[in-house]
Amino acid sequence: IFVLIFIGIVADEDEDEDGVLDFVDEMPFDPARSSYGETVEAEPNDLPNDANGTGNTAPHRFSGEITTVADIDRFTVAVQSGQTLTAIVDAAGNPAARPALQFAAPTGEPLLPLPIEASTTTPQSQSISFRAPEDGQLQIAVSTPGEAVPFAYEVQVFFDGDLDRVDDDRE
Repeated sequence: IFVLIFIGIVADEDEDEDGVLDFVDEMPFDPARSSYGETVEAEPNDLPNDANGTGNTAPHRFSGEITTVADIDRFTVAVQSGQTLTAIVDAAGNPAARPALQFAAPTGEPLLPLPIEASTTTPQSQSISFRAPEDGQLQIAVSTPGEAVPFAYEVQVFFDGDLDRVDDDRE
């Protein structure tokens, strides 16, 4: 018996045949989606109870602006037990920006990230990963320890079971 299995190859310009070329398709293997969901920061969102985006699921993109050293922007994403998420914050538009990223419980209590190699991050970019111990909501907090404010940022949150900082849906 001869069995032929098709797998993705680089020569396929549109792997999922959704009409969006893979090099710009954030979900190249999902014909129903070609981009992450998005949430733009809405103030107030400094306190855990005011976090933006309750009910969002990964992969997702959050964006906003840190306006003062005391500013903390909080967003939520729904998780299931055992899922490994990576969040990457990028503030490349301001070379002096120093964004800080933290996973937190819905109460705002900081959660320890998984150890990952951080050698490719820059002062304007940081990545962290976390494995959800249970189903529920997870908060992502963006802040700054520095004084280079204001600065705009974008956070991408995605599934990353192998901790390589590449969305599992893009591998």
